[in-house]
Amino acid sequence: MAIPRLVINVLNDLPNRFGLAEDSIQRQDIPLIPRQVIREAIVNAVMHRDYRTRSPIQIIKYSDRLES
Repeated sequence: MAIPRLVINVLNDLPNRFGLAEDSIQRQDIPLIPRQVIREAIVNAVMHRDYRTRSPIQIIKYSDRLES
């Protein structure tokens, strides 16, 4: 399915912060924009695009937000 792959591609292109659990020595990468937000932006872009034209779907990444 295309949407999960798109979510992964966007996540891989975004900077991460890291967290360190109190009882762990392993860091955990945390995306600056939550995965659910990215998925919602992609699903909305696919659902609300104009299918009468053959233009691509665009998701524009800014430092603090995504726009579709």
